[in-house]
Amino acid sequence: MTRDQLAETGITSRKVLLVYTGYSTFVQADHEMLASFSQVTPYNFRPVKGPLATIRELVRQLFFLFSRWKQYDLIFIWFADTHAFLPVWYGRMRKIKTAVVIGGFDAVSIPEIKYGLYCSNRVRQFLGRFSVRNATVLLPVDGSLVENTNYFADKKGKGLPVGINYFVPGIRGKVLVLPTGYDADFWKPVEGIRRKNSVVTVGSIIHWQRWYLKGCDFFTQIAVQIPDMDFHIYGAGDTLLAELKKTKLPHNLHLHGFVLTKELPAIYSSHQIYAQLSLSEGLPNVLCEAMLCGCIPVGSDVNGIPGVIGDKELIVDEFNIPKAVTAIYHAKMLAENNNKQFRNRIVEKFPLTNRKVNLSLLIQS
Repeated sequence: MTRDQLAETGITSRKVLLVYTGYSTFVQADHEMLASFSQVTPYNFRPVKGPLATIRELVRQLFFLFSRWKQYDLIFIWFADTHAFLPVWYGRMRKIKTAVVIGGFDAVSIPEIKYGLYCSNRVRQFLGRFSVRNATVLLPVDGSLVENTNYFADKKGKGLPVGINYFVPGIRGKVLVLPTGYDADFWKPVEGIRRKNSVVTVGSIIHWQRWYLKGCDFFTQIAVQIPDMDFHIYGAGDTLLAELKKTKLPHNLHLHGFVLTKELPAIYSSHQIYAQLSLSEGLPNVLCEAMLCGCIPVGSDVNGIPGVIGDKELIVDEFNIPKAVTAIYHAKMLAENNNKQFRNRIVEKFPLTNRKVNLSLLIQS
């Protein structure tokens, strides 16, 4: 749908408030799509620590909302958390449509590493639950965030419940599964730089909790078992990097700090295999990006990961080193055959245009 076609429907005159805590690549993508057919006002709820700082942010947000009065046709919020409470409450009070994207953190609880909204303090859980229960529309990026069980993250094998249906009974709004989309013209292989026998994983790994969440400890143990392959981790924070370098790491494990988005296509393209061995994910962007850049994927059996990869032999269904090693070797075999099916899978399954059209329909409805 072109902007001229949208203009004929009157969508371009609609006003959207975009609420987020961090201007990540997926928030930026939604911002750009929404701005192509509506007038968007971005609002950054600054992530802070401590109750007093959080209260100040909430007061700032409250003043902002009331200063705009009933100015918006849609309030669009990335993630259900503390920052979503007032916009959803305000939307209900002023009869403004609210849409909350459910991305992963807001639909899980992993007590072992104290990760997930429903591992947080009671006040934060209440604010998040209110947002989920009272939003006009909920937009989980993967169906598993509605209702599922995570066996990979539960070392006892009983499985951890996942999904808004489990944690938030009595949801009032409509639930529409809407995956994120990817620009295949930007995320494409850089020719001539791919190294054989090389495995990479990428994430925002700023502290130990993220290290375990993204499966980097598992990744490290796999590297020990495959000494003739190189393993690379990108995105470690400076403090964590310094602490890790004091530990005994395998000789074939290479740690790297943060990288810019524009650098990622070349990083992905310089490795054969991309591993996403997280304990929890929604629909992992980095996995999809790496597949578009020609990497053969290996992933844990968690939420959206199996649906993205689509090959059971590349899925590690439990926290088990031998199974992971087998999956890595299978990926290596596919890489040596120059398999392009995984790039094609993302192009067909998660086009950027699909999300854009659905966002435009959301504003119209």
